Amino acid sequence: MTVHLKFKNHFFERISHQCSLVNWVDIENEYYSVLKELLQEENPQKQNESIRTLNKEFDDVKRLLEKYLTEIIEKTEIAKHQSIPYTLLLNFNYTQIAKTLYNDHNIDEIININGELNSKNNPIIFGYGDELDDDYNKIEKLQNNDFLENIKSISYHKTRSYRELLNFISLGPYQIFIMGHSCGNSDRTLLNTLFEHDNCISIKVFYRQYEDGADNYIDLIKNISRNFNNKPNMRDIVVNRENCSPLVPTEKEVAE
Repeated sequence: MTVHLKFKNHFFERISHQCSLVNWVDIENEYYSVLKELLQEENPQKQNESIRTLNKEFDDVKRLLEKYLTEIIEKTEIAKHQSIPYTLLLNFNYTQIAKTLYNDHNIDEIININGELNSKNNPIIFGYGDELDDDYNKIEKLQNNDFLENIKSISYHKTRSYRELLNFISLGPYQIFIMGHSCGNSDRTLLNTLFEHDNCISIKVFYRQYEDGADNYIDLIKNISRNFNNKPNMRDIVVNRENCSPLVPTEKEVAE
């Protein structure tokens, strides 16, 4: 029997048909792609209607994300993990996993930069954050605020989290440990601020390791590279693979 699905939410239909979307950042990238497609619409009325519809549909996807993650957290018992040697934990996850894993390991401060599930004071920020993109200036020049509805750098002004992060990195030299973040363009504005700050002395990645022995270290470095304007500085401060470690070692490596 053939089953035909009819989507009321066209943005959800679009991302459902793309098997290449495997991370949340991919959905955020897709939103931005649609945003740029709407730049080509010459009819102002149709453009206004389209961007409002897109934002409404994107909000529906955002609510589904929050509901999904809430259910996962309620069903999952989080195990304790080893501590990390720096005082600020910048959490891009919407859940309390970071607090559960690291709160007892000399972490002085946790900033939930993308918001928290079911929080009125710190609502989740799900959108796009790449002011370095060539088309971003075109979006701003439209003078249409609907196009900026889900731009992260604007949403950050809703809370003090971003300001607290800027205060922290201005205090003195710091090292960045990247654990679980893909470093995709969806957070490019924020990551560029962290990576190219004068106080950033090194960036160390904890890469994903696969059962066949392969890993995603080089993919992470490629993504990190896109967040730098100063490439020589990037080559100077990014830690090479020999001095990095897998986030969760395979059983084979642990045994050895």
